[in-house]
Amino acid sequence: MSARGVAGVFGHALIFGLAPLLQKLVTFALLPWFSFHLGPEGYGLSDFLVAVSGLFPVLFGLELRVSYVRAHAAARTGAGSLLSATIGATALLALVAALAFFLGWPSLERVFSEVRLTSEFRAVIAGGIACDLLNVMLFAALQARLWSGRTTLLNLAAFALSVGTNIGFVVGLELGAYGLFLSSTLTAALTTAGLLWILRREFGAAPRLRSCAVLLRPLVSYSLPLWGGGLAYFVLRQVDRFVLTELASLATLGVYGMAWKLSSLLSSFLLLPFQRSFDVWRFKLWEERADAQVVGDVLRWLLVGAGALALAVATLGADLFGALADPRFEGLSLYLPLLNLAALCQCASSVTSSAFFVTSRTALWMRCFLVAAVAQVALCVLGVALFGALGAAISAALVQAGLWAASARYGRALWDVPYRHGEALAIVAVATALSFARGLFGPLDLLLALLVDTLLCATFLLAALRLRWVLPEERQRALTWLRARAAKLRA
Repeated sequence: MSARGVAGVFGHALIFGLAPLLQKLVTFALLPWFSFHLGPEGYGLSDFLVAVSGLFPVLFGLELRVSYVRAHAAARTGAGSLLSATIGATALLALVAALAFFLGWPSLERVFSEVRLTSEFRAVIAGGIACDLLNVMLFAALQARLWSGRTTLLNLAAFALSVGTNIGFVVGLELGAYGLFLSSTLTAALTTAGLLWILRREFGAAPRLRSCAVLLRPLVSYSLPLWGGGLAYFVLRQVDRFVLTELASLATLGVYGMAWKLSSLLSSFLLLPFQRSFDVWRFKLWEERADAQVVGDVLRWLLVGAGALALAVATLGADLFGALADPRFEGLSLYLPLLNLAALCQCASSVTSSAFFVTSRTALWMRCFLVAAVAQVALCVLGVALFGALGAAISAALVQAGLWAASARYGRALWDVPYRHGEALAIVAVATALSFARGLFGPLDLLLALLVDTLLCATFLLAALRLRWVLPEERQRALTWLRARAAKLRA
């Protein structure tokens, strides 16, 4: 694949990431405001409920998203029937997931005694679970067609609605965590309607039950190993919420969860948009037998961008938040460098694990995830028992680093990509070290703190240029591409 073709990976990723960028910037601006209305305990409750409700789409979604994108890319005919069968099956699974949450919640209350929900609250969360599960597949249909512009517009519209209802329910009506979920479910339901309208001409005639089984069997066969991996991924990302709720308190979880929210800028703005584009392009790179060096370059470019963003969040983001937010959230900056380190390692493994997907060896990647999930549970329990919430952040960083190492080790035999792992490690190490360096200066006045933060970020960018993590010709191509995009937008 040509350099121009690979630029399309980041081109579509930029479009996919436009909405998350705007959303996270607005969300970041609103977080200090919401912190006064929720407090650490209220935010901890919402964070715990997000983790619980997120389990059900994982359990019942069967990870059909990736297998659908793969099947659509390979389909020469019958794309409409494939979409109809997949969405129909997902709608049925969504209904089952919602009922499972609503009926199963009382059992969870017996384990986590600090959390109590009314039937109305449970019904709101159950409705959100159903819509979210269906939206994952509907967005996958847009992704498979590379409709990045429509995806962005819909995301922006949904986000505007979400912000308005969040402010109204949480700030205006003082509904607390219930208001957050009421807003989320309302937005998810309207997003489902919008997605169905956008895709209305893509659906084929509803296939018969036997034909549905024929269409869905290869998707399920491909995705079942991924389903196990998805469940393991959920454990990796969310088990700390359950451990902190049980071994610490909702207030402790609230401060930790707010730090995690800031750290999630990396995934929301950079990693997830990149994956939506790269999930499609990596199959094309493999099928075209393109120069594998291209994939190594993609890893380097991704880590430079992620490292710069991680450092900005841990310095500028943390100081701005601390100046504006409820003082009870003081101390979240302690967790940010480690949580960002975990996110950087995840960025790296999202590329190096491509070998398992393009060669259909997803079962091997699932085994890596299962081992990592077991390690995460053990390390998180031990870490929280010894160090509190800091132990949860340490365990997340260690396990994600292990996954990166495993994907590099076992993926090399499947797809011989000449990754420069020493350079990748240097990028991650410099970004993490500069993030920790901010803590050496202690509390500072806001203007002085922002000056120190800017100098630390400038140091990383200078290192990227001096150590040739970004080559001169790459900078020139990037500037040319950005100018062309700007001219096209103006036209």
